[in-house]
Amino acid sequence: MIRRLIILQIILLFVVSVMAYAETATTEVGGIAQKFRAFDYDAVIELSNKALTHADALSQEELFQILEMKAVSHYSKMEMTEALNSFVEILKIDPGHELDPVKYSPKIVAFYNEIKVNFPVETVSQPVEQEPEKPDTVIVYRQDRSFKKSILPSLVLPGTGHLLIGKRQKGMILTTLSAATLATSIWLSIDCANKEKDYLNAVDPGDIDAKYAEYNSSYKTRNALWTAYAAIWLYTQVDLIFLQKPSAPIQVGLLPPGDGRALGLAWRVRF
Repeated sequence: MIRRLIILQIILLFVVSVMAYAETATTEVGGIAQKFRAFDYDAVIELSNKALTHADALSQEELFQILEMKAVSHYSKMEMTEALNSFVEILKIDPGHELDPVKYSPKIVAFYNEIKVNFPVETVSQPVEQEPEKPDTVIVYRQDRSFKKSILPSLVLPGTGHLLIGKRQKGMILTTLSAATLATSIWLSIDCANKEKDYLNAVDPGDIDAKYAEYNSSYKTRNALWTAYAAIWLYTQVDLIFLQKPSAPIQVGLLPPGDGRALGLAWRVRF
């Protein structure tokens, strides 16, 4: 009788512990979601890493939520390798998993779907026991870093950043337009300054009116050109940073083992 009571107590203690552990995990998911909605991506990544250390306590839905938020946070920080890693973890569990297009932006969904289409499902789903002579697969990722290098040149002369990431047609148009507008604006600024001096040095009343008309016309034209250049500069930076993020195509494939110790998974982003 006493033995049965002890066994029953142990079972109850185990059940309570599991329920408490699961409740803690659920609370963590809510905290991560709160940071995600606040666009605090660094906190999302940090909390996600902690939650994933006890992934066994999470339901599949909670695990997918954490991995999705972690992947999107890395993507938003331009950490494309880490974003791909998180999405790959989802595909290892459920190769048919879909992202909610209402919850995530089209670029995120396109990025995920490209990984999903090219991901070698047969390699992920193959049990290790079938090939005991081979070690676990080692995944290696490679990323094109030319995007980050294009920001500074674009800030100096709009359009050059687009050329660096391979957007040649748009880059040539923006570079030519911005260079011409900038050069004209500088020339008009000098011309306006000279006309202002002529106007201030004029003595004859009739000459004063004529010089003022020339100065006023040059002043308005100069301001219009600088405004146009500012608009071109602003449009170029917004387009480069927010609309030209690398998302596709992504090449995913198996690398043959070079020394017989591991397999590799390589990917490359092209603009």
